[in-house]
Amino acid sequence: MKRVMVVALLAFLSIILVNNVKATASVLKVYSTPDGGYVSIDDVTRGQTPLSIGLVPGKHIISVTKEGYPDYKSSVITVAGETQFLNITLKK
Repeated sequence: MKRVMVVALLAFLSIILVNNVKATASVLKVYSTPDGGYVSIDDVTRGQTPLSIGLVPGKHIISVTKEGYPDYKSSVITVAGETQFLNITLKK
């Protein structure tokens, strides 16, 4: 009986933890024209556009690079529980 109660308590706590983590994350969606730009967030390459990524809320430095185009660099402030969109037009 004691073991069942411990397992139930751990399951309950893990559900609370997962829900709190989801509520404190922010989402950044990065789009570029043309597609296929390499996205770095805080100097770490995270993928290519279009990109959707969960981030810790706060200020982040975003850069997008694509061969044949000038580099793009900007900062964004993400908010917990919200999705922020960044639409970039890379011009030659």
